[in-house]
Amino acid sequence: MKKLSKYTSIALLGSLSLTGLSCNDFLDREPLGRFTTETYPAGGLTQYVYGMYSDLRSWGVHAFAFVGITSITSDDADKGSTPADGADQLALDNFTILPANGLITDFYRAHYTAISKCNIVLQQAEALRSTITPEDYTTSQAEARFIRAYLYFNLVRTYGRVPIVDKVFAEGDNFNIPQSSKAQLYAFIEQDLQFAAASLPSSWGTGFAGRPTSWTAQAMLAKVYLYQQKWGAALSSAQAVMGSGMYDLSVPYNQIFTETRENSRESVFEVQAVYTRTNQFGTQYAEVQGFRGSGAQDLGWGFNSPSLLLHNAYEPNDPRREATILYRGETTPYGETMQTTPPNERYNQKVYTNPSVRTTVGNQKGYWMNIRLLRYADVVLMAAEAANELGGTANTDIALANLEMVRARARGNNAAILPRITERNQAALRTLIRQERRIELAMEHERFYDLVRWGIAGDVLRAAGKNFVTGKHEVMPIPQSEIDKSAGVLTQNPNY
Repeated sequence: MKKLSKYTSIALLGSLSLTGLSCNDFLDREPLGRFTTETYPAGGLTQYVYGMYSDLRSWGVHAFAFVGITSITSDDADKGSTPADGADQLALDNFTILPANGLITDFYRAHYTAISKCNIVLQQAEALRSTITPEDYTTSQAEARFIRAYLYFNLVRTYGRVPIVDKVFAEGDNFNIPQSSKAQLYAFIEQDLQFAAASLPSSWGTGFAGRPTSWTAQAMLAKVYLYQQKWGAALSSAQAVMGSGMYDLSVPYNQIFTETRENSRESVFEVQAVYTRTNQFGTQYAEVQGFRGSGAQDLGWGFNSPSLLLHNAYEPNDPRREATILYRGETTPYGETMQTTPPNERYNQKVYTNPSVRTTVGNQKGYWMNIRLLRYADVVLMAAEAANELGGTANTDIALANLEMVRARARGNNAAILPRITERNQAALRTLIRQERRIELAMEHERFYDLVRWGIAGDVLRAAGKNFVTGKHEVMPIPQSEIDKSAGVLTQNPNY
């Protein structure tokens, strides 16, 4: 295994408008709205803002550890790769996790490194306030607080109690900060997202897709409310996003994760990546999960293999299964017949790349693939869940209508599959909404966290053959190295 070494502080926010472009158009044009080594601005606040975004593509934040902690832990995925490869990933798969696990440490440290970049933006916005416009001052703060909130949301879901670092340390400051409670962390996250929702623009100009908008912040806020069972607030925020007119479910499900559908109207929050022969600012997110074939089909390491349980969870003829799971020996929509000899039967099709792009780039590992972190379908299903939990005739109507929106897109023109759900019993509808989230968002890093917040992780994961211990494995251990460095100020999570 090898980590990319060509990471720079130049961020890759912005996008190419890919619809209707040929493969060569996609690869050869200068990336609009994205700074390269030739066009990167010197000085000012911009360099700090763009430097902050670059950490979202880093190894520790959204690659190997992210895949293990958020997906391999769930019943939807197995470790994958080969039996002898990835001892730390195997520990996550089996819940034999120790505080010295390297992935647990990578994820923790990389998130705090990224948070420090956010705090630098906030510091520099104050330092440069007299030299920048009021709009730049407010917007840069809102961007930094949105990214910081997202990073802390990952931390609180993963570790439970962690320290809140909300400034750049100066000489003489106390660097050894104790952990905050989950309630304190969620309050801090909410404040950052509320500021971002009120201060970010509702849209960005051409070339800046990927930068969060006020609607991105509102959608993330809906999810943060959902995790705290603040059902009314979650429904209100999700419905505000739905009423914005900025998003829809018009992209066919089997196209959402293709190169030409990056930054589509489905995308609410998406990490940008570019990897061409001349601009190599990529991410290893796709590589660590890619089809582990040989020769021209050596597309990655093959970790995070969709489980047989996930394969069996789909309703008959649900086309989302074929769009999510890449099988050995299948012929893909690109006409590529996959090899039958790789070690796993199933691979994550949501990181599968266009063969013609691989050829033109001269690379097979998918470094150019964006990372979809929040889709509009997720927002629709959050609204459905919150409405059902609130109860009452009108809210049940909302829940059912939202479920049908998601299922209708998946159904397409085939009226014989995925029948409309009409269940009105709250408990039964709750089960159906949870199942729809599992299928619609499969392999998208929601399942483990969903099982935990629903309070059913122990039953579900033990039934899947995992060694999950209730009262322990809902959160990961605090890295032992961080406890040691803190001289005991940081304390370990229960039962580790």
